[in-house]
Amino acid sequence: MNALIVGRVLCGIGDSGLYCGVITLLAATTTLQERPMYVASTGMTWGLGMVLGPIVGGGFSQSSVSWSWTFYIKLLVGAACAPVYFCLILNIDPRKRAPLGGRVREIDWQGSILNLGAFLSSVMAISFGGLTWAWGSGNIIGLPVCSGVLFVLLRL
Repeated sequence: MNALIVGRVLCGIGDSGLYCGVITLLAATTTLQERPMYVASTGMTWGLGMVLGPIVGGGFSQSSVSWSWTFYIKLLVGAACAPVYFCLILNIDPRKRAPLGGRVREIDWQGSILNLGAFLSSVMAISFGGLTWAWGSGNIIGLPVCSGVLFVLLRL
């Protein structure tokens, strides 16, 4: 079970990176008139995948092929789309002469850490409440309080 949880965490990190990357590419490569259509298409594709993914996986697990075929299909789709990623997407860098060190120094590290802590403590409260600790325990009560304090600090 722990390996499954770690795997899902890694998938979630990858998915969030993919989504942020798609939105960033759309913002950099489309005009204001084209952008709503592309963002809507991305959302529709994401939604269809979330609805059809479990259905297809469940169908595979009940058939003579195993559920692992869903991953093989993903590899085929990825291989078919790879030329688009490597050949058609332009290398757009609006700050060509800005060094990497200067870009890293511009990141709001304090805000990033406070944001991460606030969201992480609220997700931990929801995840651990009633399973690992009782809802009325000090641990579960402290996590949303911690989240609230971090959100307030983030706004200062």
